[in-house]
Amino acid sequence: MLPKNEFLFEDFRSYQESNDYRIGQPFCIFKEPLLLLNDFERIDLPIMHLSEDKKRILDIEGYQREVIERIQALRNYE
Repeated sequence: MLPKNEFLFEDFRSYQESNDYRIGQPFCIFKEPLLLLNDFERIDLPIMHLSEDKKRILDIEGYQREVIERIQALRNYE
């Protein structure tokens, strides 16, 4: 029985219904590889650091820069 939830996506519900509601099985299969997503799974993600300023917020820019550098190193991008 489907949950009575206004936020349940109709397309997802239709897909699940047409595939016999396979629990624990992939619900979306891509024909081509998702290279960037695969790269994210292959790298070790960097540690998140706090910024150096007074507010001590997460250094999102530094984290983003480190992730990009690791992806580039993996793919030998310039």
